[in-house]
Amino acid sequence: MTRPGAPVPHGAVAADDEFGRVAAFRAGLRDRQEAYVLEVPCHTQVRDLRGRRPPRRAGQKNRRRQVPFRRADAWAAAQPPERWQEFTVQDGQKGPIRVQAITTQVRTRQDQRLGPEEGLIVIRHLESDGSKPDVSYHLTWARQEVPLEPWVRTPARRHQIEQMLEHGKGEAGLDHYEVRSYVGWHHHLTLSLLALWFLSLERLAMGKKDTGDDDPAGTRDPDATMAASGPQFATNRPRGQHRARAQRTSENL
Repeated sequence: MTRPGAPVPHGAVAADDEFGRVAAFRAGLRDRQEAYVLEVPCHTQVRDLRGRRPPRRAGQKNRRRQVPFRRADAWAAAQPPERWQEFTVQDGQKGPIRVQAITTQVRTRQDQRLGPEEGLIVIRHLESDGSKPDVSYHLTWARQEVPLEPWVRTPARRHQIEQMLEHGKGEAGLDHYEVRSYVGWHHHLTLSLLALWFLSLERLAMGKKDTGDDDPAGTRDPDATMAASGPQFATNRPRGQHRARAQRTSENL
């Protein structure tokens, strides 16, 4: 992102609270005019710039009233139900993943320093079994106004990328390398990601999910096993079809 030349195409920077809690990191992104949606801890101190100011006290006529700071989770708990909006962010294994979100403009306080205006988004991840939802808190910034829905979808994309990398490590050896140069490392990652892409295409073609169950010893067809944690492949496909599918895949590369 910071090197000269053509930038990597992207919409916004997304990260967990280990990055989001660092005010200097957010300031660096703003200096580069980079939009971001960064997770922050629930105890982050925020001032709601759209909130109601407290009543004026006697003898303080000339002092400007300010909305007091409060924890992000305390602010979210005080919001009325009608302010929350519901979105479907992605399709999960058990059906669509639904969330409820709310947003406002805030300023943060860290180490007795007041930060610039940012957006606060609180996302409640609804559980299909009706259990207590998981709640996440995010600070956002962009050069121009962005609707709430794209902001809500961005953290979901970050989790999808993290899951993809975990699958790559388990199924395609993404982290199994011993290299001494960037070129070698880059080649290894490229081939591993291509292998993971191939496995994903095979899953879509088969229309089945990998159950992860192992057959009893000696009962599994060795031709049907390509990886310990990989998808289940059909064994009754003619060899010509295997070659044709491989040829189509290589042409698409």
